[in-house]
Amino acid sequence: MSWVCSTCGEVHDDLPFSFAADYPDNYANMPVEEREHRALIGTDQCMIDEKEFYIRGCLEIPIQNDDRVFLWGLWAAMGPEDFAEVSESWETQGREKRVVSARTKGVLQMLFSRHIRLQP
Repeated sequence: MSWVCSTCGEVHDDLPFSFAADYPDNYANMPVEEREHRALIGTDQCMIDEKEFYIRGCLEIPIQNDDRVFLWGLWAAMGPEDFAEVSESWETQGREKRVVSARTKGVLQMLFSRHIRLQP
């Protein structure tokens, strides 16, 4: 099985070990002519109509009997307070290790339960 990497543009003959959506669904499904007026998007943050807030992250999924992980790039919805907090600390070194607020933690737990089935 071969595939073309969207980052480097090269053809690879192995299995891909990552997948990521370029945009949150609500942005991707928005008519292109409306995007400039309704949305502000970067590589890892998105705001739509100043009411919807998204942040991009990577979920590492261990592969059984293998040292590698599958990387799944996800967009998570956040409340405006959490989005502002994340935005304010975007350039802060070590920000990814900060304790997640209760509000954000609830959003991420919802994301996990809606998109991933975990087996005990």
